[in-house]
Amino acid sequence: MLQKRAFENRIIDRNIKGVVQMTADEKTIFEADVEAYADTILRIAVQNTKNCHDAEDIVQETFIRLMKNTSGFDSDEHKKAWLIRVAINLCHDRARSAWFRKNQPLADYGCISFVDDFQSIEYAELIRSLPEHQRNALYLFCFEGYSLEEISDITGRNAKTVGSDIYRARKKLRLELNEGGLKNE
Repeated sequence: MLQKRAFENRIIDRNIKGVVQMTADEKTIFEADVEAYADTILRIAVQNTKNCHDAEDIVQETFIRLMKNTSGFDSDEHKKAWLIRVAINLCHDRARSAWFRKNQPLADYGCISFVDDFQSIEYAELIRSLPEHQRNALYLFCFEGYSLEEISDITGRNAKTVGSDIYRARKKLRLELNEGGLKNE
């Protein structure tokens, strides 16, 4: 909890200073958004970047874009879906960048304790080995509780395709867990 709060404070401090002028009310709303959504966005970014430091950068950039976004949101769910889509797009941009293609990241397990839904590094590595579309669909469905239609709206993929992605991801994980000697719990 302390580690999570320190991370949220870093996001707030770094993003608010020098990016945009905010009133006290806007700052309060922004802080509430960071507290509500930073954990989810970080988990998605870690899954996609496979690197804690890059994931934190993605989270910061996501919240900077939220601060700069002048259009309103219909609801908190709309805002959350928008943040998830922005984070996934930023992960795609990072993966396509020339710097990333030319440099191989070192293995980074520093966020595993923060991303505590996975019981061990082995489970996290199995999930990270899934193709991106399967990994994101599985995470949004199992951990965030989104329906297939909601995931379809967020990812821009057909709802039936999202269902197939989740099915294939579960099937692959089940096979890997049984073959790898890890117990399927």
